[in-house]
Amino acid sequence: FPEATSRIQVSTNGGGRPRWNRRGDKLYYIESNRKMMVVKVDRRPSPRPGTPGVLFDMNFAYSGRGYDVTPDGSSFIIVQDVGEPDNTVMMTVVQNWVREFEED
Repeated sequence: FPEATSRIQVSTNGGGRPRWNRRGDKLYYIESNRKMMVVKVDRRPSPRPGTPGVLFDMNFAYSGRGYDVTPDGSSFIIVQDVGEPDNTVMMTVVQNWVREFEED
């Protein structure tokens, strides 16, 4: 893998928990306001991110413990806190969501 020689900012409003899609041309991340974001990244000749877009609001008790996305980007599985006292978690599968952001 080539050595990283520079940094490129992808988000416009901060974010965390990044995940690449299988082809490596889209990056998913969670913005600080609990929105699932996606940004298309043109990798050639050097990485250039597009404009980030909102996929959906995470209006549930996201635990911060993680999530994953299917290879085609059509479904997400998200770890959700459900309560005390034993730190029980529940998996939320988001599918058939209405995309708020249309890619070009």
